[in-house]
Amino acid sequence: MLIQFRGFQALIAIIIGLFGGYLLTWYSTWMLDYKFADFNHVALFLSLTCATFILLILAITVWIQFASLPIFILLMFFGLPLLQIAPEMLPRFYADWIYPWLPFRFMFEGLKEIPFFSGELWGTAAITLCWIAVVSILVLLLSVVKRSSYKEDTSSKERTSGDGEEVSVQS
Repeated sequence: MLIQFRGFQALIAIIIGLFGGYLLTWYSTWMLDYKFADFNHVALFLSLTCATFILLILAITVWIQFASLPIFILLMFFGLPLLQIAPEMLPRFYADWIYPWLPFRFMFEGLKEIPFFSGELWGTAAITLCWIAVVSILVLLLSVVKRSSYKEDTSSKERTSGDGEEVSVQS
């Protein structure tokens, strides 16, 4: 039952990603009056990006729970401003240690490539985002195994005492 729920969560993340990608692309054409050469390429790439990050955050949050939230807050607070600068202009520490670990950089690289360099939808950034999404779905589904083994361990500890005798537990 829990694995079906995790699968449903992944499906909802993909649907929200599709909706968010198309909505964001439509807003940029409507509000900024920007005309993309291929609206669907940009919208599908942004949909893939939205779904990937939703799945990544969901999988890590399910796995290590609320301890993961400060990690993502720090990544967004310190990472997103760095992505707006050209990698060549970054200080050496950020370019070597921080920039390669930012998952958001694939979004920026792919989004620069598609409209400005006539890049294809399935470039390096999109393939990397697909792999991040697949691994996130696997981690999300494996959390069911972790949770069931945790429940088995706690239930076996309650039923046996330290010397191996069975203890009746009454509620």
